[in-house]
Amino acid sequence: EVIGVINITNKKHDKLFNQKDLEFITSLANQAAIAIDNAKLYELATKDGMTKLYIYRHFYTLLENEIRRCSRYNRNMSLIMMDIDNFKKINDTYGHLTGDTILKRLAAVLQETVRKIDIPARYGGEEFVVILPETDKENACVIAERIRKNISEIVVKIDENQNLSPTVSMGIAQYSTDGQEAKELINAADTALYHSKHNGKNMVSTYEKDGCKKVEQINIDIQQEIQ
Repeated sequence: EVIGVINITNKKHDKLFNQKDLEFITSLANQAAIAIDNAKLYELATKDGMTKLYIYRHFYTLLENEIRRCSRYNRNMSLIMMDIDNFKKINDTYGHLTGDTILKRLAAVLQETVRKIDIPARYGGEEFVVILPETDKENACVIAERIRKNISEIVVKIDENQNLSPTVSMGIAQYSTDGQEAKELINAADTALYHSKHNGKNMVSTYEKDGCKKVEQINIDIQQEIQ
């Protein structure tokens, strides 16, 4: 399988290429091919084919790594969980191709909206997660609200007379106040997510031990970057 071309010209001092040069370049090309192939296999093993986001298994490994780092250096970290509102109804009404389009568009917006240090992933089905390193719950709310707003502005054309804009419900939990292990943190964020689901959808909620709370919509400057 041809995966690329190496073009070599103009040997130093106007000398001609010889058999030794060919053997060296062939070896170099083989090593490059192996490296590229390994990179492709790594992507297949860690990323979802449709959305190009990390799959659950790799996300969980990254979350455990981030928790260990936070524990060792006493750093902040928050987790966002989100679920597309009424996604089953969208699939049933408009078909799975429309549902797939929404998943792809949402993933693209998610990648464009989060910071470079953040780690978005597809948790499964219509659920997504974002690991927010170096982020407390207050700043996580700003990021989550920005994501929610940008997703609500997606427009998927159904036909000449109808467009569809998805919304998401979101939940936020913070290490270590809401959980000190990966499963605890996921459960806390999931609890906050379902608080959003059961209280109107298209909103962000935070996990609190005395009861989840809705995040009031924040006046967001899209250019603002949380430090």
